[in-house]
Amino acid sequence: MSIRHLSTAVAVVLVIAGCSSSSSTPTAPSAVHVATGPPASEITVTLPPVSGPTDVSFPPRNEPLAFRTALESLYRDSLRRPAVQTFVDQEGTIVWSQEYLRYRVNLCSHAVSVAAVMNQIDGRGIQATCGSASTATFPPRNEPLDFMIQLEAKYRDGLRRTAAPSFVDVEGNIVWTQEYLRYRVIGCGHDSSQQKVFDQIAGRGIAVDCARRTDTFAFLLSSTSPSVMGPIRAANGALQVDLNFTGNFTILACVGATGGACVVMGGRPQTRTFNIPGDFPAGPIQANVYFNTNFPQPAGSASGTVAFTYNPQ
Repeated sequence: MSIRHLSTAVAVVLVIAGCSSSSSTPTAPSAVHVATGPPASEITVTLPPVSGPTDVSFPPRNEPLAFRTALESLYRDSLRRPAVQTFVDQEGTIVWSQEYLRYRVNLCSHAVSVAAVMNQIDGRGIQATCGSASTATFPPRNEPLDFMIQLEAKYRDGLRRTAAPSFVDVEGNIVWTQEYLRYRVIGCGHDSSQQKVFDQIAGRGIAVDCARRTDTFAFLLSSTSPSVMGPIRAANGALQVDLNFTGNFTILACVGATGGACVVMGGRPQTRTFNIPGDFPAGPIQANVYFNTNFPQPAGSASGTVAFTYNPQ
């Protein structure tokens, strides 16, 4: 059954909405179902550089939903937790928790953020955030937990959803969802964010962030045939591509998702920044390097490099 009135756009900055629900999720916070939790106080992280709007950007909802599905399996199969009854299904948990946190990190208070989400559920549209942030400050754990308890009540009393079993209690649900989204906001990909959360649950400590990396590929052009540089596996965020070569050549690099359309850059040595997922989807990215045959080229071969600086997936 679909939650009514939810629709949003995913662009350079994600404004999430759109949700379907049936029934499922916790009843009340249990006595710490979490093995090792993130700090209960506010966590502030500096965002990776991006071009475009400065609202804090969140991932497309299919990836947090995949995390939530994996979390359910971890609680059931590895932690051997008993099932609890819940009124909010997994998709509702992800969509509305992400919306609540989107308001929070974009400068809205707890009360304003709760009200904004409840208004969306009631079909009153998507409210504007309270500001734009260059750093993402995630709220202390008690406030998202309070939101999750109110969301349970909303599904039970307002939407009249029936309860269904879940192996993840309310507290574990919101604590680990917030941690996953915190890693995503600071530039970690889906796979690495999920693994970092699961490492925390297993007691292996809190990983601070995901460092951006640079991969450099060398090319040698001696004919009109292109050379393929890459691929790299890029997560959401800024993707910087540096095309470097020597000599009076005119060389182009067509950058894009493997098997998809590409964007031409170059002519002379050039640096260009793209945005994922705005310009390309997250995943394998490569560059086809070739002579621009519209211009005369010097004799001999051309050598150079293509460097990708990106958030690893």
